[in-house]
Amino acid sequence: MNEQLGSERFDAAVIGLGAAGCWAAKVLCERGMRVLGIDAGRLLTEADLPRELAPAPLWRRVLSPRHWIQSRSISFHPRLAHLYVDDHRNPYATHGGEPFLWIRGRQVGGRMHTWARMALRLAAADFTRARADGHGIVWPIDGTALAPHYATVERFLALRGERDGLPQLPDGELVTTSPLAAPARLFRDRVLARYPQRPVIAPRVLTGRIAPMPAPLDAALATGRLTIATESPVARLTLDDRAERATGVELVDARSGARSAVRADRVFLCASAIESVRILLNSACARRPAGLGNAHDLLGRYVLDHNLVVASGPTPAEYRALMPEGPRASTPLDLGADIDFYLPDFTPTLGPRDYVRGFGVQGRIHPTQWGMGVFGEMLPDPENRVTLTERRDAFGIRTANIRVRRGENDLRMIAAQKAELRTLAAAAGLPIRLPIPGIVRPLVWKAVGPEVGVMHLGVAIHETGGARMGDDPRVSVVDPQNRLWEAPNVYVTDGACFPNTGSQNPTLTIMALTVRAATLAD
Repeated sequence: MNEQLGSERFDAAVIGLGAAGCWAAKVLCERGMRVLGIDAGRLLTEADLPRELAPAPLWRRVLSPRHWIQSRSISFHPRLAHLYVDDHRNPYATHGGEPFLWIRGRQVGGRMHTWARMALRLAAADFTRARADGHGIVWPIDGTALAPHYATVERFLALRGERDGLPQLPDGELVTTSPLAAPARLFRDRVLARYPQRPVIAPRVLTGRIAPMPAPLDAALATGRLTIATESPVARLTLDDRAERATGVELVDARSGARSAVRADRVFLCASAIESVRILLNSACARRPAGLGNAHDLLGRYVLDHNLVVASGPTPAEYRALMPEGPRASTPLDLGADIDFYLPDFTPTLGPRDYVRGFGVQGRIHPTQWGMGVFGEMLPDPENRVTLTERRDAFGIRTANIRVRRGENDLRMIAAQKAELRTLAAAAGLPIRLPIPGIVRPLVWKAVGPEVGVMHLGVAIHETGGARMGDDPRVSVVDPQNRLWEAPNVYVTDGACFPNTGSQNPTLTIMALTVRAATLAD
């Protein structure tokens, strides 16, 4: 199939058909371009997405022999193992860094099949944090530039929630309203009675269907202008003689290992933050020996993630009494249905702090167990970076080394995250008791975190950075329109382009950035 594509020329090639790539394909096709959508995985069928899944015992997850990293994802289930990469065929390293659990899905739709669907806009202050605290660079765009593109995504994928009027979490374009359920209202009322400056709101989730093909990609296919190449890992971008423009993409046939080149006038890198950086590094040539986009040694630097701290325990009787009878429907294919409340960043109200930036809290209250997770913002650090190793994966492509460490600010914030979890649980009358016997708890927890309640980097699945955007090529990799400074027909619109991230789930911003870049692409 790839050999046949080599005889054609496309207006645009979109690499990766997950959250970013689906939207790039939709917008570009609707603008009249002929688009080649490329994915390293296959097309799914309805059989790949079973709706009825009994909870998996811990031992079945831990003993998943070909998914020993992927199985530590919160959403992993043995019957959904095909939605995660085979760790043996897709290795990576973490030399010089802390454990980093890189959770990946190689199929059309990517991690959209397993994400929590939390759709949170960045606040105005999130774009300018660096100006206030001196860490990193400010975004070259602001919330006003993204607002219409946020709205496009929210309307198309049916945002559900409430209008809350909070400056730290701008309201989105709601398609349906969904107030807090009774148990979450009890939680809110108890928390606000003690801490009125900690707003508890309904989760804002995208309610799109569970389906093999993401809705934006369906819309792109309906134009008749989209061709999809599946099971085609990208080895590198091909460049013109001056290495100033991309001429296309070199693909690997995942079944045969054969390589072929496809021509395209534009390339949209949407493969996920670490994977897109890896592709750019592997696109080195005589004129770009350090990789495409790396003239100032910035490519791969300033990788970010969220510091994730969790707590859980048995649900008290007063909460259970407010729930409908019978088991609660739950599936790893729609984790958004499992989120009952959200607390946007309230750290500015806490008084003097020994850390900068903030965190948000999301939680659920099930009939037997409650749980909360606190997502804290990391600071940009040039030494937190992705480079290449000499090892090659099953497709002959050099693999990534992810060297990311938590700094002093991260550790101080984590201490505050743990303290706030205890504070919120106590105010709400929720006992903290992890469902792991105390005698083995530290041993078992080592698989997912450095200490009980603190998750390893990567588990949040919110990695960003590595090809940050800016208004100066000396301090950034891509320009304000998401174009590589060194090759302006190459666009990086996934999480790699983030200069920093707030405490919010980054996926909605990734999709909005992609819509904007594809709309502006010449």
